[in-house]
Amino acid sequence: MITISFEGGLGNQLFQFAYARYVQELFKENVTYDVSKYISENIEYRNFELDSFIIPKEWTRKECKGSRIKRFGWKYFIYLIITGIYIKSNKLYARYYKTHIGSTFYQRLINLLGFYREHFGEYHEPTQSFCKNKIIRGQWIWPEMVIKQGEKLKNEIKVITPLSQSNSYFLSKIQNSNSVGVHIRRGDYVKLGLVVCDIHYYERCMQKMMDIVKNPTFFIFSDDISWVKTNLKFKGSELIFIDNNNSSPEDMRLLYSCNHFIMSNSTFSWWGAYLGKYPNKKVIVPEFWSIKKKKSPLILNEWIVEKTFNNLMERIISKAIKNFFTKGNQRTLKAKKNILLSLIIKGIHICTTLLVVPITINYINATQYGIWLTLSSILGWLSFFVYRSV
Repeated sequence: MITISFEGGLGNQLFQFAYARYVQELFKENVTYDVSKYISENIEYRNFELDSFIIPKEWTRKECKGSRIKRFGWKYFIYLIITGIYIKSNKLYARYYKTHIGSTFYQRLINLLGFYREHFGEYHEPTQSFCKNKIIRGQWIWPEMVIKQGEKLKNEIKVITPLSQSNSYFLSKIQNSNSVGVHIRRGDYVKLGLVVCDIHYYERCMQKMMDIVKNPTFFIFSDDISWVKTNLKFKGSELIFIDNNNSSPEDMRLLYSCNHFIMSNSTFSWWGAYLGKYPNKKVIVPEFWSIKKKKSPLILNEWIVEKTFNNLMERIISKAIKNFFTKGNQRTLKAKKNILLSLIIKGIHICTTLLVVPITINYINATQYGIWLTLSSILGWLSFFVYRSV
């Protein structure tokens, strides 16, 4: 028996679904899927969304209750010990060598115990366990695993809920035009301070798409559509905003029905582009998905890469300045503003002094200016000592 515990939003859930199918095909065992995380942890902006898709008939849904120790027994203790040693060793290794220890041996060891869990974004082929019950946890954002399953997996992942009237209208427009799905991710990325592709990235991509495909119509998807309507200034082609407050599966159905795609740095966007079935589809994807400027492994070879940001360093500095003057209590903010004002006044004083020197030398010679400067310094020091003595 394989048990998978789902977590995250729809894009992440689809990766986890794909991995569970992969393990199921490999070991020929039934799957039970656990959705208790969405109930017990009370995540405001997350729901289990795969009920809107085709779930294999042999899969069983359940809500696992009780502690993991009760559910998994002694194996869980050993798993915790092995994982603790691996994570601490990795942190020590990374401190000195600026990289991680390979996780192949660790993955095989926990696979033996029946645990299938990724760490540090490293993925390996699952290996057999000596335990009957297998537990899958983690995000499993592993594109190679998805691609290996090919068209079979693609055909399984489709939304089965009935189309609403408004979505029927949008779907008709998508199917009867050279549609380009533009997914603009904001929402929780903005709230949590994660990397958000700037609006200029999407405008550049739309212009590039105009050069690549004929007569495109852009369909705009976003979790903050009102912000997009205000800030997206592209005028080169028709824009249709998907603004009927769809659920994530409904947006996904419309998105993967498009011919071409402009992606954001999100797994939801990735699945929309990957599931698109147009034979000559063009996909434009952001170069960097995090502030670390590391190319994302989610970028497929045939996709077109576009710069994520213009002037990234300027964005980082401006954000740091904004945070400095907006975060903290009232007393702290007032102190920061006073310090800034003092620095500005001091800067003006220095600039004024530097300007006065050449003007003064023009009226008197250098010797006279030196005598005047010396006398001014002596008087300044005398006044300082007189003030201190009083």
